[in-house]
Amino acid sequence: MSVPCFRPAQLQAAGVLPTPEDQAVMDEKIGTALDIAEHVHDAQAGFIDQAAWALMSAAVQEQKDRLSRLQREAESKHRHVESHVLQDRLAAKAAMEQMIQRSFQMRESSSAHRTSSVG
Repeated sequence: MSVPCFRPAQLQAAGVLPTPEDQAVMDEKIGTALDIAEHVHDAQAGFIDQAAWALMSAAVQEQKDRLSRLQREAESKHRHVESHVLQDRLAAKAAMEQMIQRSFQMRESSSAHRTSSVG
């Protein structure tokens, strides 16, 4: 049994293989389809990049806002503590001045008492 051997021209004439013109048209269509697929892929990649960038930017901004809020709270607490420290220092100074004043008054009254008892 022999296997028939066909030439490409015979297969093209029978419609089994495309003619060079048909092949050129198919190649062009395949090239166009690949170009479209590449543009779609690039667009999707660009969209994904933009979405990722937007998400990262939003996350960074959220962290900046949070840090700013925490910093304001810390400054407010610091001012509050400084105010209390200043009040405590002023109260301590006033108490010290009162003690010194009482000490002088006690010396003066003791000195006056001694001079009156001597005289």
